[in-house]
Amino acid sequence: MERKLPDPKSPFLPAEHEVELVKEQLVLRAMQDLLNHEIKHLQAAPKIRMTNLYVRQLDTFMDRIIKAQYINRRTIKEAGIKVLDIERVKSGGGGLKTCYLKRGYEYEFRMLGDYLRAECEVYLSTMLRIDLNDDRRLKEEIERMEEREESL
Repeated sequence: MERKLPDPKSPFLPAEHEVELVKEQLVLRAMQDLLNHEIKHLQAAPKIRMTNLYVRQLDTFMDRIIKAQYINRRTIKEAGIKVLDIERVKSGGGGLKTCYLKRGYEYEFRMLGDYLRAECEVYLSTMLRIDLNDDRRLKEEIERMEEREESL
């Protein structure tokens, strides 16, 4: 017996842009946690020189993330979505999950740890204006690996 998928225009399914808003909120929350963690480690590291400059730069990024969170929350509210809670998932590779309400229905959204990490990298690289496709170190590492494989 063939399983029938629900109609994508069904009122019971959230719209794609609504899911993207919730996803962005999870990514921003993860970025905020990551930057808080990095700032604490930098401040505790005794051997790093110019720690204050690094911390100030991370604080600048944190301010930008907080502004993005504010805009995201406002947009979510205007869309009629109510995010109930965001919690860490420890099993199954980690990540974040949230429950949210839309049109009287409760939905759950999860992001696995690896996917969340990749989304955070993309978001941070965009903020830093770094092209991830033009990573010379990655290309050099790939070339070294290929040379090792050829020598075997």
